[in-house]
Amino acid sequence: MDHELVALATHVLPATAQMERADLPMVEGISLTTGTQFTDAVVPPAAERRPVWWILGELGRRLGLDVLDGLDPAATDGRALLVRLADQAGVDGEAVAAAGPRGVPGPAPESGRVQ
Repeated sequence: MDHELVALATHVLPATAQMERADLPMVEGISLTTGTQFTDAVVPPAAERRPVWWILGELGRRLGLDVLDGLDPAATDGRALLVRLADQAGVDGEAVAAAGPRGVPGPAPESGRVQ
């Protein structure tokens, strides 16, 4: 990869781009409703790119650290990780993933003054 920042680096860890990874965006603060939606990757990763969670998980594993809370980066995928994160946040991760880009509604926003 020919880039001025790569020339300065000792290591280059190419991460997937937005369309190459699963995502779990939270829809809030920009509309009158809140919610969560899930999207799969739209295109496969180019070259040898990996999701950032995989890169950090592998670095942690090789350093003897468990940064993915028991998940093996080689044996999981973005969907499984995002479902687990949603579950830990108090949202039904499987329901969100099943709803896909249509999403699931969240709690009604509170009205009142801006703080």
